[in-house]
Amino acid sequence: MLAFFKRRRAQAALVKADAAAMIARYGERAYAEARLRSHERFDGGIIDGNRADGHWDRVQLEIARVTGRRDRVDSADGEA
Repeated sequence: MLAFFKRRRAQAALVKADAAAMIARYGERAYAEARLRSHERFDGGIIDGNRADGHWDRVQLEIARVTGRRDRVDSADGEA
């Protein structure tokens, strides 16, 4: 059980680190870049394929939280 919590903590730290790196590198386009990576990962792309499932979705949410982005998500297709 302890291993589960350590793994979750490590994943959360990686999400925050990737979000911060993307904001530093891409600025206002960081959210769009994370979204692109999420779609490429889902579609079988090879960009950052070593990340866990859902990682780039969580990075998008972290970028939105940090930058104050307030987009609405379309409930029909789940896209912003």
